[in-house]
Amino acid sequence: MTQHISEAEALDQLKSLCEAIAGGRYEEVDGLLAMTGDQALPETVRRLAEAFGMMIVRVEARELHLEETLAALTAAQALLEQHNRSLAASNEALSAEVHRLRIDISSRDRAVAEIADTDQFRAVQAMAKRLRDRSL
Repeated sequence: MTQHISEAEALDQLKSLCEAIAGGRYEEVDGLLAMTGDQALPETVRRLAEAFGMMIVRVEARELHLEETLAALTAAQALLEQHNRSLAASNEALSAEVHRLRIDISSRDRAVAEIADTDQFRAVQAMAKRLRDRSL
């Protein structure tokens, strides 16, 4: 026959286990979970031990989920930083190309202006106008 433990003693044991677990001694979780099936303990204490055990399981599940989320976010951040560096390099190369093209356009515009501002070009333009205006 199983010797029954008084409710006060069982509650004191439960309190000690919960305090130890709350203090970071997670090896005591097994003792808490063992209390859930110990028929020598009052049902109220067994149910409390089960409720505390479920809380621990849920906290562990949340902690695991948070760790996985943090790992995923850390990986995503590293990928974003890599892409940011790549985009910055592309942006720098594109800026250099735009600058080069602006210089080429400016040089071309100056060359065209120099040609268009000559007497010879004006003579060719006048001749072209006369040819266009001429009746066929």
